[in-house]
Amino acid sequence: MQVSIEQKSIVDIAKFIMEKSGHHKPQLILWDAKGNQRMIILTWKSNREKIAFREFLREQVRRKFIVRYIIIMECWMVRKKIDTLGDDLPIPSQQEDRTEALLITEYSIDTTISINIPFIRNSSSITWLEMEAIQGTTTSWNFFKTREELKKDLENFKKKKNNQKTFTIDFGKCPKCGRELLGKFCPECELIDKKI
Repeated sequence: MQVSIEQKSIVDIAKFIMEKSGHHKPQLILWDAKGNQRMIILTWKSNREKIAFREFLREQVRRKFIVRYIIIMECWMVRKKIDTLGDDLPIPSQQEDRTEALLITEYSIDTTISINIPFIRNSSSITWLEMEAIQGTTTSWNFFKTREELKKDLENFKKKKNNQKTFTIDFGKCPKCGRELLGKFCPECELIDKKI
């Protein structure tokens, strides 16, 4: 799988905002069927407001013929083995082994790609940890699916341990031409690491 120039640019800008301000307000970038792009800064004061806002956005995505969108936000993440997932697990913000992360998730009608960038927040700086991308994730922010479809996806996810493709994003140098790689893809040489 390739990381596009657009995705890399969004990652770079989001990290820059975090490094300069110490936080990143939730942001939504939407594309409609005609290719028009909109950006919304999301705000909520409670979990109840967040859920209500998410449901409002779900309706807007369906009514406005949105075909693709990206959500950028800070979140808590916990790394768990798939076979340890269960309905009784507390949400990540309530678990002791949680890590702060910058989450950039792109949704389209046929795929979902999440870029997770864990970090450590110090009083004066952000220390970035290893970035990873996951394809095929299901979250409550997927507005192309109904709640029932999301629940079914979660059950299937728990049954199939290998339904996600997880890989580390490496913005290294191309061994052939020396240009910066986009994931494992060189835009100059079109060299792709086939292991992904």
